Amino acid sequence: MYVKKKQYLCSRITETNMSNTDLGASIDGIIADGFTPEDLTKLECYAELFISGRLVYKRFSPFE
Repeated sequence: MYVKKKQYLCSRITETNMSNTDLGASIDGIIADGFTPEDLTKLECYAELFISGRLVYKRFSPFE
């Protein structure tokens, strides 16, 4: 079940075009929730997507 849930979550994340703001808000939410098991799975998924190049964190603009 864990693997299926993780695969679903990762595929859902890659289907959306996540901006820096979206990613920051998601991580802030994870911190606010106290790192629930689902949130830890989401962080693990973000890490895998970063490593594979499917989720790209853009450099900060002067405004950010």
